[in-house]
Amino acid sequence: MASVITRMRRWMLRSPAELAPEPILERKPESDDGAPTIEAKSLCAAVNGAIAVMDNHLLVKNPDLGGVFATVTIPDDPVLTVMLDGLHCTGQTFVTAEQEVQIDFQQIAPVRRFTYRVSRDAMNVFVRVDVIAGYTYHLRNVSERHHVLLETEGVEVYPDAGDADTIVAELLTTYKGLVDRSGVERLCQIRESAEIPALRGIHARRSKPARYKPVRLPKVYDPIHRRMRVATVSTGVTVALYEPGIPGVPGVDVFGRAVPVPHNRALQKLGQGVIEVSGQVIAMRNGRFVYTRGLIDVVPELVIPHDLTSKDGKVEFDGDVIVLGTVQDGSFIQATGSVEVHGSIFGAAVFGERGVYVVDSIVGSDVVGGQSRLIYQNLFPKVRKCALAFRRFQVEHGELWEHGKKRPDAQSRLPLLADLLMAKRHGHLEQVIADLVQDSEHIADGDDRYRQLVGELRMRWTGIGRTHILVQDVTSIRTLLDSYMLHIESLMSTVVAEVKAASAASSKIRCAGKIAITGSGLYMSTVEASDSIVVRGSVRGGSLVAQNLIRARELGTVSGARTTARVLHPNGKIALSVRHPNTLLQVGDHSTLSEIPQSVTVLRGGRQS
Repeated sequence: MASVITRMRRWMLRSPAELAPEPILERKPESDDGAPTIEAKSLCAAVNGAIAVMDNHLLVKNPDLGGVFATVTIPDDPVLTVMLDGLHCTGQTFVTAEQEVQIDFQQIAPVRRFTYRVSRDAMNVFVRVDVIAGYTYHLRNVSERHHVLLETEGVEVYPDAGDADTIVAELLTTYKGLVDRSGVERLCQIRESAEIPALRGIHARRSKPARYKPVRLPKVYDPIHRRMRVATVSTGVTVALYEPGIPGVPGVDVFGRAVPVPHNRALQKLGQGVIEVSGQVIAMRNGRFVYTRGLIDVVPELVIPHDLTSKDGKVEFDGDVIVLGTVQDGSFIQATGSVEVHGSIFGAAVFGERGVYVVDSIVGSDVVGGQSRLIYQNLFPKVRKCALAFRRFQVEHGELWEHGKKRPDAQSRLPLLADLLMAKRHGHLEQVIADLVQDSEHIADGDDRYRQLVGELRMRWTGIGRTHILVQDVTSIRTLLDSYMLHIESLMSTVVAEVKAASAASSKIRCAGKIAITGSGLYMSTVEASDSIVVRGSVRGGSLVAQNLIRARELGTVSGARTTARVLHPNGKIALSVRHPNTLLQVGDHSTLSEIPQSVTVLRGGRQS
């Protein structure tokens, strides 16, 4: 039986040419000489086998006697499997109507997958759907013919819609908040991957902060600042009204945790020139009304209606100083507000805490804007270090003092405790005290509070003086340090000052903010700014130093007068339209010296263009 099957398989795998039947011989009538003749009958008239493909089935017709069986080419396709009489076949082979043909396809099922993601602030839960299309395959229909090539065709299919009810139930089981059901339903229907915020927490409702609303006051044009400013108010005038705030409502995130109400900006501080009475802010003195985000005050003004000379003495004023003329040689002005000069400054010293504004020129003078920032920027870290060190020292000194009071020799031994602690455990305090009392910038000459603090530290906390220190002495110096630190901090937190003038020559100008020269330019002057220096005209000789930016039309002279421009920040910028020889530019640690004239020079972060 096995041999019969083997022969059948070999017969099935033979080529159509090999299976062609032998020619049929027919006897013809006798020839003229009386001998019969034999002739091969042609096979062209025989009907060959045929095959058609219809709805994934092979329709096979066998050939007539003498015809050739139909053939089929089965591609080596991973999605198609063709079995002939139980044998997997690929390539070209013949088929008969009696064969069992089984056709299978590797279908790819579509996928719809849902995942969840919580936002970083825990106020939203995002639902993401990943849709992967599937494919169903079938054979391309082919009309009846002798040879057929099987070709597969794929049709893209999409997964069934998701169940919105199931997703909503899962969300509400794990998270808290408001569900966007319509968004979830859309997500279940779409045929492409997407993500939506499906559940939202309840955001906190911001409160309305309390504020002081300024009362409309008459304004006058300020030619110095080129803006409108409030005219002078008199004592007893209401300058602002208090409006109470509205409290906010806390929220809830998707995990059910409370979300606090955001903090609002603090209510403005009231300066010494105003007072609040029954919700009204009233001026306590004559002066100019100041209303900013952090302060409400009435600042006194000193108006000098003539030229200021050395005969007028030193002008030291707690407020703004306005000079309606020229500040002449030998004059001195120091103001806690701003200084406005409607003429020029010649050979004088002018200090304005909130800025110095000059209509004309500054010649041979020393001008400082925002002097507190400049003076105390190095002192403040020293005071803070000393205050922090004394806090730690006071805690340990107090504990040991309480224990030491039980000793029989406490009266003679306890005054030595501070000296022993500083020598054995608080050597850092000894160093910061030495740094603070050094006063290399001579601040004590003009600051009474600093002079008092330094005197106390030198007398009681250095040398032999610290061998007799009591608990009340520690408390006293701690109070002095904390009070002075707050005083310096308040001085340094004032509005950033500016210095503005048309031109300057042979002068020294310093500012804790910006410096602007709006006219012809600077000549042989030293100019320093904590922010930027902008010169519309020329800078001839001298030096410019700024933290972030220096901009000028022309730097240096044709004859090569040495002129320097330095920006301290490594990512700062120097921009010039014309640069003459012998001019030094520096940004951060990178510097360049020009030997020839240049135009449109920009030095930014160490790169020149």
